[in-house]
Amino acid sequence: MIIGHLAAAVIIKHFSPGEKNPALLAGSIFPDVGDKTIKAVRGLKEGRSFFHSLFGSAITLTTAFLLLSSKNYRSFLIGYIGHILVDAQHDVPWLYPFRDHQFGFVPYSYLRKVKRLTTQPKFWETLVTFWAIFILLDDAWKMLKNATIPGRDQDGTAAIP
Repeated sequence: MIIGHLAAAVIIKHFSPGEKNPALLAGSIFPDVGDKTIKAVRGLKEGRSFFHSLFGSAITLTTAFLLLSSKNYRSFLIGYIGHILVDAQHDVPWLYPFRDHQFGFVPYSYLRKVKRLTTQPKFWETLVTFWAIFILLDDAWKMLKNATIPGRDQDGTAAIP
């Protein structure tokens, strides 16, 4: 799952070049790091709880607002919200801790089929990961294409001193 969230951050960075990389990446994995830690410490069944809820998101984002510069906060916010939106295709305990959440309940059979198609083979995560790899390869190609070789001009011909 973390790979998919990091891939989503790469895509966001591609379309928003002004964002700060470390804050964007931190925001994109923060809910999972926090909730997986809570799961390990408290022995919970599910890895989504406090940091995936609306209440936990509000507390986290308010704390980040107080601690980070405005540019870093914006990048963290975009990564965090992007994470929650990617997870919204699965079960998210929006009202935790105020209401218990029953994970895995999908009421209609056609919704179960759609959920199985899009979540069992990690369909969206795979799609987003390949898209991110394509973006990274495209960016690398552009960098190589525009790179100057020492002793050569921009067009690749030998530089005359």
